[in-house]
Amino acid sequence: MTASGKRPPTCLISACSNDVFPDPGALVKLKAAMLRALTNEDRLKDPAVLSNLRHVLLLKEARATLMRVCAAIAESAPEEFVLVDLQRARAHFAEVVGVGSSDETLDYIFSHFCIGK
Repeated sequence: MTASGKRPPTCLISACSNDVFPDPGALVKLKAAMLRALTNEDRLKDPAVLSNLRHVLLLKEARATLMRVCAAIAESAPEEFVLVDLQRARAHFAEVVGVGSSDETLDYIFSHFCIGK
């Protein structure tokens, strides 16, 4: 149930065969529902929020880097240059989700948090 007490839309699908559908248009409805969910046609009730300033800055840097990637591709830049920026953007995302740890990240952690007491 949703917060308003309504049932969310459903599509009855058989994992075994297509002729089990009580509604012949169920698959079409499912594809449309998935498209709406993936393209964010319906607004999120709880948008993502970042409270860590370091994460916000990393994502801004990643976005700027990806914008450079788009511009480089539009200008037919050599793929080596594009790949360097893509790798840089990936590194920003990795830091946000905690994959790997750069010296800069470790310095930040040790300078802002009390570890070892």
